[in-house]
Amino acid sequence: MVADHRLDAGRLGRVVAFESRFDRYRPQVPVRWRESAVSVGSGLWYDLGPHLIDQARQLFGMPEGIVLTRDMVRDGAEVDDCFRAPLRYPRLQVVLAASALTAEPGARFAVHGTEASYVKHGLDEQEAALKAGRFPPAADWGRDVRHGTLTSWQDGAPVYETVPTRRGDYPAYYAALRDAIRDGSANPVSADDAIAVMTLIEAGCVSAAERREVELSGEGRA
Repeated sequence: MVADHRLDAGRLGRVVAFESRFDRYRPQVPVRWRESAVSVGSGLWYDLGPHLIDQARQLFGMPEGIVLTRDMVRDGAEVDDCFRAPLRYPRLQVVLAASALTAEPGARFAVHGTEASYVKHGLDEQEAALKAGRFPPAADWGRDVRHGTLTSWQDGAPVYETVPTRRGDYPAYYAALRDAIRDGSANPVSADDAIAVMTLIEAGCVSAAERREVELSGEGRA
């Protein structure tokens, strides 16, 4: 993830705010299990929440608390199709959000630090490529032409730097999973990581139902 690379490089300084979003414009509610109120695990929080949570954890570890608000914003929606989930960290604001009714998407990533800000628009191209019938190892597989922007200040004026987006690599995950099954190599997603994500997903559900922050402690914290 390019945001991870910017943090590793130290270009942002101490990160003070991080926002990660999945915005799409799908005004018509499709007929499928993920949109049905009678299906277990339906709704946008269960669908996209794990991806956003996992990314935040990889960058910042387990939060101290979570507040989730979710809603049904499309006509005919039976389950949540919009959510916002602030995560509490010391001296750091983290917000995860998604919507199925956003004609003009916000930034996919917005990271603000003491030295610079990094903003990236556009979703990973690999899912769209698969739906369009393109498959790896095509020469342009995983390439994203929508680069990010790093903004810093010098002599009282903003300086903008284009940051090339690293190519996506779905096949690398499956290769690592193959090696874990075949050779006993490290699982690309450990059981601890999976449990932590599920802990946050369910804590978010409690938060939304009870309209309060849910604190995380003990085994739920890294």
